[in-house]
Amino acid sequence: MRLFPGKLPDLAKDLIRSLMKDDAVELVPDRTQEAEMDIESVLREYHRQEREIHEQAKDVLAARQLDFSNLRRVKVQLAKQRGLKLDEDGYEYLMDQVIEMIYFSNNVEEIFCDNNELRGRMLPVLKKYTNNDDAVEQQARARIKNLNEGTLTWDVEIAKKISDIRRERNA
Repeated sequence: MRLFPGKLPDLAKDLIRSLMKDDAVELVPDRTQEAEMDIESVLREYHRQEREIHEQAKDVLAARQLDFSNLRRVKVQLAKQRGLKLDEDGYEYLMDQVIEMIYFSNNVEEIFCDNNELRGRMLPVLKKYTNNDDAVEQQARARIKNLNEGTLTWDVEIAKKISDIRRERNA
């Protein structure tokens, strides 16, 4: 799972809409924007921790002179040490964080359903904002065969390929 900072406000709005649908969650009147910002802050914190782990994993690889193909394994180990979950487990972790925030938010007046129903409302929204980018990145990686991951050239080429694929999909 990968969150992009530019999409976080829209993701937070859609999460609030899905939670308010059929009155599953009732917000304090005129506090919708504040509730969205509460959720956005949870999303931003997850993104910050994910980026921090990514950078730390790159540092570990460089210090141990390991191949960049070990990045995923090192990231998983670092995330486990911090109690953060990545990839598919990241959805559950993030939904738990949002639910906890909802229970303690001064902007939420009442919750009319259980946690499983809240998760059921949030998961499709989270996947909508994350799955497409994972697929785009995998497709871009498949197009780059002759470069080593982690090099400056690879970073430039992967960014180009991702941009090309997004352009193709929007055309």
